[in-house]
Amino acid sequence: MALCSNCELFSFDRRAWNKVGEWWFLNFASSYDALKASSRTCHLCSFFREGLDNVPARLKPNTPSDHGEYNTPPEPEYYGTGFKKEREVDAWALKKRLNAQKGTFQPVKFKVWKDDVLTNSLKPLNPVKFIVGEDSYNPAYTVSAPEESALVASNEVFRRLIRPADDLKLASAWLSSCNNHHSSCKKAYDRLWKNPARALPRRLLDTSNSRGQDICLTEEFPRKTQYATLSHCWGLVPIIRTLRSSLNEHKENISFNNLSKTFKDAVIICRRLGIQYLWIDSLCIVQDDAQDWEIEAAKMADIYACSFLNISALASPDGAGGCFYPRNRTVSIPSESNRTTSEPIYISRSPSDYWVDIAKCPLASRAWVIQERVLPPRSLIFGSDQIHWECLGAIKSESSFKNLPLDWSTLGLLRRYLVQDKDTEIRQGGDAYGTSDVYFKDPFRRWYEMVKQYTACGLTKGEDKLPALSGLATAFSRRTGYTYYAGLWEQDLIRGFLWEVSSFDTSSRPSYYRAPSWSWASIDGKISTFRSSQRVDTYTPLIRNFRSKILVSEKAAFGAVSEGSRLYVTGRLKKFKMVLRKDKYEGSKLILIDPTGERTFRGDEKAVGSVQLDVACGPKDTIQQEVYCLPFASKRLSHSNNLVPPRFIISLVLKRIVDVERNEDVYGRMGLGYITGKFMFKDVVARKGKYDDIFKEVDEVEVALV
Repeated sequence: MALCSNCELFSFDRRAWNKVGEWWFLNFASSYDALKASSRTCHLCSFFREGLDNVPARLKPNTPSDHGEYNTPPEPEYYGTGFKKEREVDAWALKKRLNAQKGTFQPVKFKVWKDDVLTNSLKPLNPVKFIVGEDSYNPAYTVSAPEESALVASNEVFRRLIRPADDLKLASAWLSSCNNHHSSCKKAYDRLWKNPARALPRRLLDTSNSRGQDICLTEEFPRKTQYATLSHCWGLVPIIRTLRSSLNEHKENISFNNLSKTFKDAVIICRRLGIQYLWIDSLCIVQDDAQDWEIEAAKMADIYACSFLNISALASPDGAGGCFYPRNRTVSIPSESNRTTSEPIYISRSPSDYWVDIAKCPLASRAWVIQERVLPPRSLIFGSDQIHWECLGAIKSESSFKNLPLDWSTLGLLRRYLVQDKDTEIRQGGDAYGTSDVYFKDPFRRWYEMVKQYTACGLTKGEDKLPALSGLATAFSRRTGYTYYAGLWEQDLIRGFLWEVSSFDTSSRPSYYRAPSWSWASIDGKISTFRSSQRVDTYTPLIRNFRSKILVSEKAAFGAVSEGSRLYVTGRLKKFKMVLRKDKYEGSKLILIDPTGERTFRGDEKAVGSVQLDVACGPKDTIQQEVYCLPFASKRLSHSNNLVPPRFIISLVLKRIVDVERNEDVYGRMGLGYITGKFMFKDVVARKGKYDDIFKEVDEVEVALV
């Protein structure tokens, strides 16, 4: 199929374009009917029409979109291809910037725009547009060329042509460059390998060609051997596993044909990159042997941190998806249409973005993958239509010649803290955040932010809540020397207690014991806040003499905890009544009432604070029960006066439980109580600013928290 006369004149010479405002336009098609007619004989028109026909129905005119903006259709008098003004950081594109006061114009992506906002069908007179930039309702297009092309050398094209999915030449070059030239990666990797306390996996898969295509499970390999790990979704499709009954058989041979698509692709990747050994959880851990699973799961920190390369099957929701996905369709424009070189250029649908991939692909929703992404020193990431690279020294995408910005997200920061030495981390981070940033002074904040992200992910087995994080907990403890308490840290228990659920109506506690009630790990639901953005020195501790009895396995100290775990603290425990109050201005609100207190300035209600529950404890309208409050921290307010006291108290809201076996009272967490300035002190106006703490007359006792 040849090009039509219009496409033969398609040019990236700016002199052929018309400027309207900050956009550049090139007339391309007068209407959809014209494009449709031309697409029968022109492969470029056919390509753009295909993208246009696949656009979902757009919103009606002048109605808010998901982003709160109004989706007004474009002006019909302008149509063609647009060049939009871009920021300096968006350096990959088709044309160099014109250096006129840096108000330059540069094509980044092409986009087909249709002017029908009601249905998927197109009206005959609606124009066709190709517009630079992103729009969630229209397909975007990218112009690229092979890296050896003269167009690349002359800076005419800034995007790399994406190769077939199983072409791993670029991946091999990335791995070689990282291994040989990235000092930060090499330094971190060597430091981990030289650690005498590191634990190797008991078993690895031998992917050498000694058995033809087949592989086998082996327990005999050099201690300093290089191996790859696989990060993947188990999904709902059954995958091959090692069981006690098949362990010896797998040591002899595992047929390549019996592997899932994802496992097959991982073996192919290892062979082409020259990595003999591969670790896959379902095959290297005996899945129906609880003891073997516990021992090997406890090694996760070292298994991933000491891997030579982590292979991430990011786009696959299960074993059937694999790593090698079909690439986007690409069409070429012959040299006559570019007029600057004899080599063709290529137009394709824009590939997936690295940042979108790692946030929205199926693997990103899996809780286990949090530590699988943080711990490895380098990862080769297989997205839906291109590959990405992530290491301590660089982030790369197949479609881009230039490195992407380093990852300073929650997980990126935690990764650098756990894997890099302090000097390297501060040197790199100083450019992005400044070495005075709280992230470089407060390691707990990194942990809390990670937990919020972790609790938003899914787990196939709820009992894996703590084991799935054991690798990160191990690495964090090694880095800091701090003591782990079932998801929290002894050295920062005050802020550790400050977790809240996104909604107590949708959160729940499992029917089986998984963690102490004071740990976020006891909750099924998203944790929305730890108040971790506030420095620890802004809180005054009101509890002391921590004494713990956390029951964990000797072989998995950072894994699952057993029922009977306790945390003993000394503080002032006081009984309150928790009721629902309907306020004219604040709506329904759970409040704490002090039965022994005097009237407050709010009226005859003896209200002293409000409650944020962890899980619902019954229909809202019927909530009225006896609770206990254990104040554990107070925080100063930035201003105060006769009506606003200088601080407020945060307490654990507890229920009393009688432990018949041990003949003692223990207390389980129900939520947090905020004894705020306007509730905290009795008869504020009458006392003219002389505030009395409602816990002042309560004696200190040792409280057992379960």
